[in-house]
Amino acid sequence: MRAAGRWVAALVLLGTGVTGLANGVGEIDGVTNVAQGFVTAGVLLYGALGVPAGVGVLMKRRWGLALAAAWAVTVSLVGPAAAAFYGGQPVLSGAVLAAFLGTAAVAFVVWWLARRGVASVESIEHA
Repeated sequence: MRAAGRWVAALVLLGTGVTGLANGVGEIDGVTNVAQGFVTAGVLLYGALGVPAGVGVLMKRRWGLALAAAWAVTVSLVGPAAAAFYGGQPVLSGAVLAAFLGTAAVAFVVWWLARRGVASVESIEHA
């Protein structure tokens, strides 16, 4: 079961990584203010973190977990920022809070699955 979770986490990391890089590059020309530039930079960052994190998790490496944690923080901040700065929602609104809670919950589950998968391999190697 832990191996399946590791694979799910790696696929999410790789998928969001590739998508983030593609979307971030595509959004650069549409940035109209500093706040949108922050969102676009965040999208590029979670893309740049997601790909190597996914590879590291698949390879069962601890550095993959560190990158996955950085990815999780970035995704958790970009989601609500996009709702506010592209979606026009007030920064202190229910929509922005929902975007944060939703992305943070998914990001935590992905990191947790990756951690369980990599930790199970390490415990076997050290036994």
